[in-house]
Amino acid sequence: MIHVDGFLAALVAAFLLGIVNAIIKPILVFLTFPITVLTLGLF
Repeated sequence: MIHVDGFLAALVAAFLLGIVNAIIKPILVFLTFPITVLTLGLF
């Protein structure tokens, strides 16, 4: 179970995870696009 001390700490953690997700996802989509094209989107 995850325990967070305070609402502000949880808010900061959620914000940081959102920023990391916004940066990493487009990079992963760009890098895996050739595999998606070769497999015709099956994977």
